[in-house]
Amino acid sequence: MSGCFFSSPWLYMIKKKKILGVLGGMGPLASTAFLKSIYSYNTGSNDEQLYPDVILYSISSIPDRTKSFINNNDDLFFERLLHNLEVLNNTGVDKIVVCCNTSHYVFSRLPSHILNKIISLIDLSAHELIKKREPSLLLATLGAYQKNLFKNSDLCKKAEQYIIVPEDDDKERIHDIIYKKLKKGDNIESVYVEVKDLLKKHNTKSFIAGCTEFHFLVEHILLKESSDISFIDPLITIAKNLDDFLEGRYEYK
Repeated sequence: MSGCFFSSPWLYMIKKKKILGVLGGMGPLASTAFLKSIYSYNTGSNDEQLYPDVILYSISSIPDRTKSFINNNDDLFFERLLHNLEVLNNTGVDKIVVCCNTSHYVFSRLPSHILNKIISLIDLSAHELIKKREPSLLLATLGAYQKNLFKNSDLCKKAEQYIIVPEDDDKERIHDIIYKKLKKGDNIESVYVEVKDLLKKHNTKSFIAGCTEFHFLVEHILLKESSDISFIDPLITIAKNLDDFLEGRYEYK
């Protein structure tokens, strides 16, 4: 009887379906918003069994990334990050999205069996920027700015001519937007107004969501009837092209 059970074609199909792993909690609302976007773009079928399989592992107790890196306390954060990634990887996921750009600073220290599954939000943003070929303002945390996350990889170097890095006072302003508004999930319209002001100051109409919290702003823009702001958001790119990412067809490296 057990042989008949495991030889079922339907069960074989379910077993072979690719699974996306999302390490969330950095922050928690951004990763849940990403999950919502995945299903918003991938629920065309009437059969919900054909919707994407996603495992969200949201651990909000992990140390703050910017504080860890600015205070040179990388090791504690890395140990927790690695532990959480191992737990997620052991569920059998095929690809992993770490829903925090700033955390990418320590990815070079990850073991290959983890690193090879991770979809890099940094490199994906650079790849999309190279395709777009439009100067775009980098909206990120102070930790990401300080560690030059969008300058280190080969793809980022190729995209460098299109990356507008704000002045120090604007970096502080953007960091405050992330921590005082976006992480709480409210006042998105006021964030929209502030970002428009920042874009005007830097003579562009495009921004890079260099922190996953700006996914909230992207969703807000997409719901507007019209907006003269454009963006590069790697979470939207992944959500729209999920099957290609899971099957390794989306080339961005």
